[in-house]
Amino acid sequence: MRIIVCDDDSRISAVLAEKAGKFLPDSEISTVNSGEELLALISNGSPDIVLLDIQMTGMDGMEAAGRLRAGGCEAVIIFVTGEPDR
Repeated sequence: MRIIVCDDDSRISAVLAEKAGKFLPDSEISTVNSGEELLALISNGSPDIVLLDIQMTGMDGMEAAGRLRAGGCEAVIIFVTGEPDR
């Protein structure tokens, strides 16, 4: 299973990657820090799961998700946020 964690806060990306690795230890887990990096990484093959921050600098998670779907990516997208009002 291939998992990509996308969050503009590298500390949060590391925590999410660690948690995913404990839950799915045989997975290949990559981290990226922006929607643009996510889209570039997806061009190398679609993941099974994307953990995607909603609010990021530059391209936000909602726009990145829309572009993933428009490009044919069928990964399960799990939106994450540290914002209490989201």
